[in-house]
Amino acid sequence: MKHVQDREIRFVGLPDGAAGLLANYVLTEKMPQHTIKAFQFEPYTLYDCCASASQYALGSGRMDIAIMCPDAARALIAKDNRFAIVGPVMMNSDIIIVRPDADLREPVIAVSQKRIFQQEMVAHRLGDTAEAAPMMHTAVPFAYTRGVVQGAVVDITKSFDLAGTPLGQEKRSTNICTYVLVGKKSLHASIQYQKFMESYADAVREMADSNRLLYVLQTYASAHITMGDITTWTKMNVHYTCPLTSPRQG
Repeated sequence: MKHVQDREIRFVGLPDGAAGLLANYVLTEKMPQHTIKAFQFEPYTLYDCCASASQYALGSGRMDIAIMCPDAARALIAKDNRFAIVGPVMMNSDIIIVRPDADLREPVIAVSQKRIFQQEMVAHRLGDTAEAAPMMHTAVPFAYTRGVVQGAVVDITKSFDLAGTPLGQEKRSTNICTYVLVGKKSLHASIQYQKFMESYADAVREMADSNRLLYVLQTYASAHITMGDITTWTKMNVHYTCPLTSPRQG
């Protein structure tokens, strides 16, 4: 018989940015009685089995479910068969923003290292003449603001504070899955896990209401986000999805 802790959600790993906001809302306001702890981490270091985030999440066992990009999720489940990809939770949340003075004939666009889908975004949107420049995730906005690059791929909530023009993905016919939910297989039959998924699905439905979406973004991202930013969110086709009903990734 499995230890009771193997059947409970104790820790949820959340990334910085739009993808982690809805789960934070669910844990804080829709499931506060479960006292599940959320911690913020940089999931992309899970590519490296020696990275501190990997040791924290995997070695110590302090990660029961987590939200991460599809590339990192596939790398994780390839290394640790305790985990499985549940499904997509976020679409189109990484956007391309270009500087007001950008020359887009042969632009250099900053992307976060190891996020292959961001490089694909640049190629699809700007063509073969554009160069995707991989760098540390935290360095991307600095490179952009200092004019080292003509543009950058950033989380949409981060773009609200950057001067520039967001570029839509009109050249693509499908959505880009930017984040998926990953969880321990041992949790899937638990009542607590099912309650979390039900609450998450309910929260996704709530986000169809612009005012409710604004509340979540202002509460869990920045109080300075406006309804104008919600208009940009909608124009960029950014939206949350329920991992149990969305097409499976990986």
